Amino acid sequence: EDDEVEISGNGADYAVTPRSAISTASQLAGLSGASGSYTLSNNIDLSGRSWTPISNFSGTLDGNGYTISGLNITGDYNGTVGLFGLITSNVTIKDLIVEGNINVSCDGYFGVGGFAGGMGSGRLTITNCVNKVNVTCTYTIRNSSNVGAGGFVGTHSDGDGGQEMNISNSINLGDVYAICQS
Repeated sequence: EDDEVEISGNGADYAVTPRSAISTASQLAGLSGASGSYTLSNNIDLSGRSWTPISNFSGTLDGNGYTISGLNITGDYNGTVGLFGLITSNVTIKDLIVEGNINVSCDGYFGVGGFAGGMGSGRLTITNCVNKVNVTCTYTIRNSSNVGAGGFVGTHSDGDGGQEMNISNSINLGDVYAICQS
């Protein structure tokens, strides 16, 4: 299919077609709201960049054996935090290595994971991937708190049963720390 999907990042716009090559941090960040198949064409270093998790993405991200390094997310958050935020559609991530550190504080609902903060609906498939993201989250439990921290995915909602998550031939090498404070 030759339809173009417009993605943007760091003030620059990129017109890319489905199955497009992703070669820069700005193009990677621009996957928010996009759908299609995308392939990394080289390693991408996110060092020194304030990362906002990719949201509302539908499709495939093929790492092509490359590494996304320097993922760094810090601060106070409520919600889902990772390379991707909340997965709400069908997403496949394959042949990708992600390296970095996430150190966040949360008060209320949150999910923190190296690849995705959380899974809300749809289908998430992670195949032949390596997570080297160290996750540390400090949180305060409230009566309605729903919290989760993990290597690949922080939390998986059981909702209406319309979710499916498969992680295969993949390994987590990142440390995960969840610290509860009253």
